Amino acid sequence: MNELSIIKENVIKHIDKHGISDVIKPLQEDIKLFDTFISDWLWIDDNDKKLFDVKEGDTLFMKVESRFNDAEYVALYSEAGGFVGGIRGFEKTIFVNLMSAGKKLYAKVVECDSIRLNCNFPIYPIAIYMKDY
Repeated sequence: MNELSIIKENVIKHIDKHGISDVIKPLQEDIKLFDTFISDWLWIDDNDKKLFDVKEGDTLFMKVESRFNDAEYVALYSEAGGFVGGIRGFEKTIFVNLMSAGKKLYAKVVECDSIRLNCNFPIYPIAIYMKDY
């Protein structure tokens, strides 16, 4: 028996014992794409104010949908499934194209303390990541 067939047998035994995801996990990587801010949270109904339920480090899921007169709006949802806002501006186009190509994108809340940049409303920073397989 040669060396390659021994490696193949060991890999097959490992997959049978632990599953294929255990073999693939080391190949997964999270790539940071961009820092931006949550937009449109001011327009959420009071009954649906989920933004204040998120904490620093929480994951927000991204979905392209039609909202606020925008056919390709990038909506952000909390882990509980509540709408917390979205992403607008020039970077939105990049994220829409990546998600249309099948890439998995998500956002992490950088901080929940409001940062005031000479304006009368809080700004919530997030970091956008792409899960690469």
